[in-house]
Amino acid sequence: MRVLKIFLSILVILVSTFLVGGFLISDEWVVSRSIFIYAHPQQIYPFISNFKEWEKWSPWNAKQDATLQYTYQNTKIGKGTKQTWKSEKMGKGWMEFTSMSPQTGVAYDLYIDMGRSQSILHGTLSFADEGEGTRVTWTDRGESGKSFIKRWMNFLIKFMLKKDFDTGLANLKVLVEKHN
Repeated sequence: MRVLKIFLSILVILVSTFLVGGFLISDEWVVSRSIFIYAHPQQIYPFISNFKEWEKWSPWNAKQDATLQYTYQNTKIGKGTKQTWKSEKMGKGWMEFTSMSPQTGVAYDLYIDMGRSQSILHGTLSFADEGEGTRVTWTDRGESGKSFIKRWMNFLIKFMLKKDFDTGLANLKVLVEKHN
C-alpha cells in the first residue's frame, strides 16, 4: 500500500509539473543564428532570394531525406514566390517570400504539416553590412498556442533549429565565398 501511495504521489507531482510548467512557458518562441560572410549583401542576395538556390545550402535537402520533393509556384524571383514540399521525414508544407531586398535580405512565411501537428512560422534572413563583409542572421518565430505539449516542444524546436540554422549558414558562407 505504501508503494502505491508513493507511486501516486510521484504521478501527481509529474502531472502538476507538466500542467503548471506548460502554463508558464511562453506560447511564442524565437530562434536566431548568425554568421559573418566575406561578401557584400548584393553578392549574398541571389543565394537567398531564389528557392532553387536554397537547395544548395539549406540543411533541409535530399541528402537528409531522399523522399523530399520540391515544387515551385510563381518561379520569378520576388515577393510571392512560393516553394512547396512533401517528404516522409519532414511532412509537407510551403514557404513563401513576403518581402525581399538586396540590401536587407528576405522575409518569409512557412507552413509545416506533420499530420497531427501543423505550424505557421515567420522567418527572415537579414543582412548587416560590417565593412569587409556581411553578418547574415537567420531568424524564425512561431507560436505554440494553448497546447501544453507544443509549449514543451519549444525547447526541442529551439535546439533543433539552432543546429540546422548553423549548418545552413555555414553552407551558405562556403557557397557565397566560393563564388565571389
